Parts: sequence; C-alpha cells; structure tokens
Amino acid sequence: MKRLILAAALALAGCGSSPKADFYTLVPVPPAHADPAAARVPLQLGKITLPEMLDRSEMVTLGPGTAVSVSDRARWAAPLKDLLRSALTTDLRDRLGASRVRDAGVPMPGGRALIVALDVQQFAAGSSGDVVLTADWTLVHAAGNAQRVLGVHRVTLRASAGSTRGEAVSSAMSRVLGELADQIADAA
Repeated sequence: MKRLILAAALALAGCGSSPKADFYTLVPVPPAHADPAAARVPLQLGKITLPEMLDRSEMVTLGPGTAVSVSDRARWAAPLKDLLRSALTTDLRDRLGASRVRDAGVPMPGGRALIVALDVQQFAAGSSGDVVLTADWTLVHAAGNAQRVLGVHRVTLRASAGSTRGEAVSSAMSRVLGELADQIADAA
C-alpha cells in the first residue's frame, strides 16, 4: 500500500512540473552594404520604447484577430528591449564602423552626435510565422544643448520565420533589425 501511495505521489508531482524553457536572443545580421566613414559625426541609439505586452521574458505571438499567445516555453535570454538595443547597435557598427557608433550614455567627443530614437509599435511573429516590425525612428543632430530633428521615419519590415518556433522567430526578428540598421545607416 505504501508503494502504491508513493507511486501515485510521484506521478502527480511529475504532472505539476512546468515545461523546460528554451532561451533565445537576437543576433547581428551582416550588412547589405557598409560605409565605415570615420570622419562623420558619431551615432548613438537614444531612447527605445517597446509595448509592455512585447517587452517580457516570454515570446509573444500575435493573432489571429485579437488573440495574443504568450509562450510558456520560448523565452528571451534578457529583456527584449535590451536584446533589441544590443543587436541594433552591433548591426549599426557593422554598417558604419565601430569607432562611429557609440553605446548609449557614452559622452560624445566635441558634444556632437546623431541620436536615433526608436518607438516600436509591433515586433513579434504572427500566427502564420511572419515577423513584423512596425516602428517610428527619429534622427536627431545634437550639438551641446541644441538638438535639431533631421528626419522622422515610419517603417514596417517583414520577414518570414516559416513557423512560430522560438529559433525561427528570433532569427527572423534579427533579420528585420538588420534591415532597419541598413535604413538608419543610409540616413546617417
């Protein structure tokens, strides 16, 4: 009888465990073209905003309709906003040169810089596996305390992940960030 109770307790304990989590990150993507001109004004990513619904440890899939699916298995290795900033900074360095692109918060030589602010509205896979990045990005020339807006851009970029699996989605998200970096580099 004791063995039967022990076996039943172990079986129930196994049913209550959560699934193994898989962790993903965003990675830099090689540029379509590079223009590492060292003489230009340094560039820095400024403020990045991301909807709270997306800036979480679990991967989010949107749709169909108003449905939102939060994965209990596919997770980000760090906050999505931090992964986005890191991958986009590296993508920009690959396109513009490491000496030109500075980390956020690093003082700029001579107090002059181009600052890119990014306001993300959507950055997730849909139920079909297509990743969509919809964002506004603003390029600002800062010189000392003076700032001048050089351009405001709205982008919608898409990449097929082929599925909603974490590895496929994170790879497609990395590719659209690479496309965004190409556009920012062209404007800077």
